Amino acid sequence: MRFSRVVLTVRYAAQQGDLNGQMEGLLENSAQIIGDYLRIAGSGSFIQADPAADKCPVLFDVQIERGEFLVLGNKLGLPISGKGQTLLLYIDENVRVITSPSDSEGGWEKAGLVVVQVPADALE
Repeated sequence: MRFSRVVLTVRYAAQQGDLNGQMEGLLENSAQIIGDYLRIAGSGSFIQADPAADKCPVLFDVQIERGEFLVLGNKLGLPISGKGQTLLLYIDENVRVITSPSDSEGGWEKAGLVVVQVPADALE
């Protein structure tokens, strides 16, 4: 059985787990399957749904603007865009655990998806 190494590169404007105040900003998610030779990326924005929430779990409204599939430097658009929500279950400087509490607008992400993200430089 063969496995691909998937490296997630995640950039958030609000990087730390300090939930004192509303977290919002731009996001870019990228999953590298074979380095930059084969990569899936999505970008958009997020805002904390309840600014009073100061500990996990915290719900975020997400707006995905575009998705791309990159193969050998060639970009192919992915039909992912629209509104959705993500629930931040856990966050610290080394890991972030999120889930989708409901299907996204357009159905490109299903309820129940769980993602564990680590900084890409932690895997190098």
